Amino acid sequence: MIRNALPSLAFAGALFVVGCASTESLVEKGERIHTGKGRFDGYFGEVIELREKVKALDSDLFPLRQPLTEAYDKNVDTSLQVLMEETKNRVEKYKSFGVSVSLRISPNPIVVLVQGDLSQDEADEATLKAVQESAVRSLATYREYEQLLTLARRYDEQRNQLMEQLDKFGADFPDKSKAEAEILGAGRVLSEVQNKLLKDMRTCSLMLVALSEAIDTGGAVARDAQCDEAMAHWKPLKRPARMGGKRAGGYAPRPVGVSAPPSAPTAAPAAPKQKPSGDFDM
Repeated sequence: MIRNALPSLAFAGALFVVGCASTESLVEKGERIHTGKGRFDGYFGEVIELREKVKALDSDLFPLRQPLTEAYDKNVDTSLQVLMEETKNRVEKYKSFGVSVSLRISPNPIVVLVQGDLSQDEADEATLKAVQESAVRSLATYREYEQLLTLARRYDEQRNQLMEQLDKFGADFPDKSKAEAEILGAGRVLSEVQNKLLKDMRTCSLMLVALSEAIDTGGAVARDAQCDEAMAHWKPLKRPARMGGKRAGGYAPRPVGVSAPPSAPTAAPAAPKQKPSGDFDM
């Protein structure tokens, strides 16, 4: 009992000092908490780890623009607007050669290029590769941050469960109000985490939309039109006639259980057939 009481007393004493000196909770300071309750200590530790991981993420998202700045020989701090203008200027020349280009985002970003009169030597592959790589990185980053956001929201939902569990401890938890303050502090931390993730995810979305609009000269539409035209003229291959599966004249016997059409003549009852000896024995 004494061993179990010591962590709780130490936790209560630490919280008392924090309450006198500052309104910021221990979890907001990133300090590990030892309450003597495994579920609470584990929860606060997970919240702190998530905040540290998200805090380390660079909101500048330089890697998203890096393929473009390198391909265009631009400064690393070049704005997205300038990069998109450069992209439009480079892609614009494709139209005079009858070339259509588009960027498809889902399921994975890919540049759709419908070749016209533009030869392989004249094609600006560096631009197309840079656009596609930038889009791939943007979508991958978006999906990664989305997973972190889902985790933050799950931790936020668990706070209510911890509050309910506090009511069941009674005298086993010497300073319930201070523990409640830590849970509330965890809520503020998770709110900060979610706001940062949402902000960076919007940046990724903006990057994808900007790239899609900058490079779009109708490549996807032209490719779909070609596919539709090809399908319109496509005819299925005729299956070769089977020698043993059809009657003379190429007429296949009607499947068992299917009645004859109303206009078909009614034949006289046939004599009982003998059991065939071919591959279709029943």
